[in-house]
Amino acid sequence: MLVIVLDILIFVKFPIWYLSISSINYVILTSTPVVLFSFATAVSGYLSTNDDFISSCAPPFVFNTTASIIYKYLFVFLSFVVFITYIMLIKSFHQRSNSNQSSLRTVKRLQLTVVIYVFTWLFSQVLSLIVMDFSLNSVGNMFVHINLFICLSYSNTFYVTIWRSKEYRDQFYSVWCPKLIQKIDVTSASPVLHVAKNNFT
Repeated sequence: MLVIVLDILIFVKFPIWYLSISSINYVILTSTPVVLFSFATAVSGYLSTNDDFISSCAPPFVFNTTASIIYKYLFVFLSFVVFITYIMLIKSFHQRSNSNQSSLRTVKRLQLTVVIYVFTWLFSQVLSLIVMDFSLNSVGNMFVHINLFICLSYSNTFYVTIWRSKEYRDQFYSVWCPKLIQKIDVTSASPVLHVAKNNFT
């Protein structure tokens, strides 16, 4: 999630530099922090293994108490970083919204995404950190209900929300499916050419 919003923020703040990056460098820059974080999490989980009962195959349950607390604090910190990045994005788009109707629509969608993010993922991370002091049975019941907020967050990311924008979809297709865009343009232009030909005959 952090990589996604940082990717958009860099594109908004430094569009010329962003567009000048080659595809290989882009993949390396975006995948490196994800791979490093995943590797560090896997190694720390392996080093903190013990013979305790595992109630669920998830980091908060698999890690020992110390590692689990560190893991949750790290995720809460990253969640607040994502929240701050969202605010920076809204501020950047809001500065353009006065003269650009498309930017105004983007601001509204970003605001909706922030509300969803705060009351789903961020709320679930903070709440899961609080309930770690409860009894084992209570913690299990709480995590079952917290999963609802996490699922809602996963289904309402920035790209899911912004996909409703026709401008964003057109830009997405132009980058990843240029042949499809050309085909659509040719298909839409054909009736116009046909009508023009009939007018001259």
